[in-house]
Amino acid sequence: DAADWPFAFDARQRFELGDDGLTVTVSVTNAGDRDAPAGFGLHSYFRRRAGERLTFASAGAWTNGPDMLPDRRVSGPEWDFSRGRAVEGPPLDNDVFGWDGRARLSAPGRPDTVVEAGPHVRSLRVYTPPGRDYYAVEPVTHRADAINHPDAPDGAMAVLPPGETLAGAVRYGLDLRR
Repeated sequence: DAADWPFAFDARQRFELGDDGLTVTVSVTNAGDRDAPAGFGLHSYFRRRAGERLTFASAGAWTNGPDMLPDRRVSGPEWDFSRGRAVEGPPLDNDVFGWDGRARLSAPGRPDTVVEAGPHVRSLRVYTPPGRDYYAVEPVTHRADAINHPDAPDGAMAVLPPGETLAGAVRYGLDLRR
């Protein structure tokens, strides 16, 4: 409905299952006659496993305001996941910035799950709700609420001229080398 979203677009999603895992490719094309904001994300949920650790490199995170939307960029040891952090640690519902496009989910005695994103997918949302048997590691092209913050230093939405396309891929694989 144009009243809810006044920009015309075409979107495609492709799933490829291969020996190295599942690759999901998404593209959004501006089908209108004016510049349009664009972005996408894959909201990937995983079952929690005993002793699970999440590892990824980033520069920091956005903390949330009372409305649970990002309001402040922070960095420091509590946001450093480069050596891995327990999924059962403090609950998270945050966007991280400066993500290098790779995350590893590790549990003792199990193959690691590896999430690898292409160059246009450089934001990551991590959601670890307490008391649940799942959590989410969500590669996205922009931070939450980016449409209302076009000048945000990290995680802004793309603006596509008419006919232009934003595309990216995320691969989910298993690392059996342990």
